[in-house]
Formats: sequence, structure tokens, C-alpha cells
Amino acid sequence: PLTFIPMAWASVLWFTAKLMMLAAMLSWSFEMLGGRALGPRGRAWFLIGTLASTARFWIGDLQYGNTNLVISFLVLGCVWFDLRRHALLAGTLLAMAATIKVVPGLLFLWLLARRRWSTVAVGGVAFVAINALPLVFEASAALEIWRRYLDFGVVAKLSDDLGKPDNQSLWGMLSRAL
Repeated sequence: PLTFIPMAWASVLWFTAKLMMLAAMLSWSFEMLGGRALGPRGRAWFLIGTLASTARFWIGDLQYGNTNLVISFLVLGCVWFDLRRHALLAGTLLAMAATIKVVPGLLFLWLLARRRWSTVAVGGVAFVAINALPLVFEASAALEIWRRYLDFGVVAKLSDDLGKPDNQSLWGMLSRAL
């Protein structure tokens, strides 16, 4: 929907939405870590510590319009809603996060270990639906996008020098370390 409005307004809306996601994540984190049990001084230090340890990442994300805050919001939202037994929302959020980037899909393992079958089932069905839906409307374009992703996002990345300092993957870290 942001593509239908002028770039300046789309940027403001995207920035505002991400700020709202950041506020929700801080609130969820505070709640999940037992923030209500802390006194006012403890709450202040918790918020200061959280902001200080994560600010570099979310400020850069806000500055460049990346999707890291969105993915974090979706993953933390999945955990938040799963803990409250809202499988439909939790699974859908996880499917959205895993659609944007594959690494959040590892949360399926955590959910399986916790025997959260309904969240896993909803997440799996939603993931397939989200990723198969474009095939229904424009199969050739969707298949071309997948082919390009495999060529440039998988094959090219795996054949690249993984030891480069800017490679943040697990393989890159292991390549530099070993």
C-alpha cells in the first residue's frame, strides 16, 4: 500500500509504524521479563539498559528503512501471543517473519519443543499460504522472483567469500573464527 502514496509520506508512515513496533516490543519485553515485579527505579534501569543495548541496531534500522525492526516485532509478537494462547495470531506473525527472512523460522523448533502444536500448525499453514498466494495470481512472475532469489540470494551468497567482515551469517562468523 505504501507504493500508492508519495515517497515522502510513505517514508513518514513506515518510520512511524516502526516506532510504534519498537514501543510495542519494549512493552512486551518488559512484561515478559516480569517488569511489573520491579519497582519504579528497577523499571527505569531496565528500560535504560534495554535501550542502551539495542539502540545501535534499531536506530540504524530506522535510519535506512530496513526490515529488522519489523522482523523483531513479528517474532516477539509471536512469543507474546503464544504465551497468551492466541495460536492464530502467534502462528500468523511467525509465518510473516519467516517469509521476510528465513532465520525466524527457527522459532518453529522452540514452539515444537514447548509442544505448542496449534501455533506451529497455524504458522505452517500461514507460511505456505502467504508464499503460495502470488502463484495463484501471477504464477510466471512469482516463479521468476523465486528463481532470482535462488540465483542471487542463495547460490551467489554461498559462493561468495564468507570470511568477509560484513558477512553477519553463522557461516561468516565461523569462517572468520576458524
